[in-house]
Amino acid sequence: MRKMTKRSAVVASAVAVAVVGAGAAWAAWSLTGTGDTTAAAGKAAQLEVKGVSTTPLVPGATSDVTVTVTNPNQFPVLVKSINFSDFKSNKEKCEGNNIEQVTSAKFPAGTTVAPGGSAPITYAGSIRMIGGAADACQEAKFSFKTAVSAESAAS
Repeated sequence: MRKMTKRSAVVASAVAVAVVGAGAAWAAWSLTGTGDTTAAAGKAAQLEVKGVSTTPLVPGATSDVTVTVTNPNQFPVLVKSINFSDFKSNKEKCEGNNIEQVTSAKFPAGTTVAPGGSAPITYAGSIRMIGGAADACQEAKFSFKTAVSAESAAS
């Protein structure tokens, strides 16, 4: 048997390291995976609306109405319209039809209500008492339904 020289030992060691390294590299497998994932959309909650006229009603004149919109949702909403209906009076002989919504009143566009927040919206000149309102309507308190239309303002 032949005696191994230093050079032969270095070469043999290098070959051994290369073979072991190649084996280790061969043993390191690449892996991937796929699967199905689901996401569930939430449900929008109804906005809460409260309002009050800010100026007294008198025959033939308009009144501003301030509506406070509360958004219980987790996303902002943009208020698009406010409509009033079902006018009622607390006084006998003063019918609810003595006041009406002014459909030509300019809607204050661009009101966004933050998630979980509230925003007052003053709708100028939006209701009026008719010119021939009954005398019994003096000091009457009127109530009416307020419907707010809005859409998601999430970006």
